[in-house]
Amino acid sequence: MRANPQDSTPARQCANWRANWACHRHELQVADRRDASSRKTQQFVQKSLQEPAAPASGGAALPAVPEIDFGKFGDVEITQRSKLDKLTAANMHRSWLNVPHVTQSDEADITDLEALHDACVKPSGAS
Repeated sequence: MRANPQDSTPARQCANWRANWACHRHELQVADRRDASSRKTQQFVQKSLQEPAAPASGGAALPAVPEIDFGKFGDVEITQRSKLDKLTAANMHRSWLNVPHVTQSDEADITDLEALHDACVKPSGAS
């Protein structure tokens, strides 16, 4: 890096030194904060791993599904599902929870738009 001739004055050198020291102090403060944040994260993870796991609920803030006795409706047969059935069910469930189910209907008066369209488009029989 070339020395700037304007930086040769004692006042300029003093100002540069102060600016460099301020930047260095700021970098140290940022590094200290980064280290403290990392330590806090590690402590949180260690604490979370040591605590017993909470019982699983419905997930995604959904209420738990009540257990239903289907036997009151008639005979119940329990069968094993194929791997494809299990994967399909898991993927459909995930999609149902994650994909927003929204229907939006708006009404708009497009009478003026239709009139403009009719005025701009030549009738198909005309040349």
